Amino acid sequence: FLTQLLSVQLQIKKKICLILDNARWHHAKLLNDFLEKHKDRLELLFMPPYSPECNPQERVWKLTRRKATHNKYFETKLSLITTVEIHFAKG
Repeated sequence: FLTQLLSVQLQIKKKICLILDNARWHHAKLLNDFLEKHKDRLELLFMPPYSPECNPQERVWKLTRRKATHNKYFETKLSLITTVEIHFAKG
């Protein structure tokens, strides 16, 4: 993904600042060399730990769970996906 993002950066010719939560995989040591190599083109900015108020997506998923999926059994992955899509379509 980061490689694809950098290909876009070549077109826009501006540094990309990617805002991330503190998920463990966003801090993978495997990324260190890549990020160092491209530090003039790509910067990762991390939100403060344990700050769901900074991440609107957290509220979306909380409401989706409460209104669409809470305490329900989904026999198939497709039935879960369909339920969530219907919930999102309602707005």
